[in-house]
Amino acid sequence: MNEQTSHLLATLLQKALSGIDSAVAFSQAQLPDVIRQLLLWKAALYGLRIIVGTLLLWGCVVLFRKGLEWNRSLATDTQGFVSLLLSGVVGLFVVVMVLSNTGNLLQIWLAPKIWLIEYAADLMRSGGH
Repeated sequence: MNEQTSHLLATLLQKALSGIDSAVAFSQAQLPDVIRQLLLWKAALYGLRIIVGTLLLWGCVVLFRKGLEWNRSLATDTQGFVSLLLSGVVGLFVVVMVLSNTGNLLQIWLAPKIWLIEYAADLMRSGGH
C-alpha cells in the first residue's frame, strides 16, 4: 500500500512539473505579444488623456475669456472673478497633466524598453496594484 501511494505521489508530482513546464513555455512564447499589446494600450491611453486634457484646456481658455468679460461688467463682478480663478487653477493642473502624458507617450515612442523598465519598477514599488 505504501509503495502504491509513493508511486501515485510521484506520478502526481511529475504531472504537476510537466504542467508548470508547459505553462512557462507558453508564457515565454506569448511574452513579446503581451509586451506589444501593453505598449499599444498605454500609448492609446496616454493619447486619449492628451486629447481630453486639450479639450479641457480649451474649455478653460473659453471660461477665462468669458470671465474677463464678466469681470469688466460691474453687475457680475463676483462671477467673473470666480470664473477667472477657477479656469486658472484648473488650467494649470490640466497643463501639467497634458505635459506628463505627452512625456510618457514620447517615451513609449522613442524609448519603449526604458519605459517598460520604469513601468516594471513602478509595479514592484506599488506591490503590483
